[in-house]
Amino acid sequence: MRKLYNPLMKWLLRSPFHFFVSASFMLITVTGRKSGKQYTMPVMYRRRGNEIVVVTSAKYTWWKNLQGGATVTARVKGRDLVGQAQVERSESAAEAAMKFLYPRMAESQYKPLLPGLVAVTIQVG
Repeated sequence: MRKLYNPLMKWLLRSPFHFFVSASFMLITVTGRKSGKQYTMPVMYRRRGNEIVVVTSAKYTWWKNLQGGATVTARVKGRDLVGQAQVERSESAAEAAMKFLYPRMAESQYKPLLPGLVAVTIQVG
């Protein structure tokens, strides 16, 4: 399903029709630490001033390229923003990010997921 979903979301978020989904989804572009290759993927996000918060599953590997801080490009609401990303793997960071991203979600729904989540915070200028 992701093989169909990701390309469709990439196209939509880069198109003039991005407004259908760009309130909740953005594109993040990261550079591989070893390969130097750029990877772009759609992710759910929420913005707080100059800070963008993302949560992802630890089973995906794109976030590993951000460990130790890295420059990323975030395409948010049709605009490319360059920022510095930080990764936090603690359950407390994942919980804080989940509460911020999904304020209406019950704790009982996200609490079991916390051990497998990674919080990514991007500071944009």
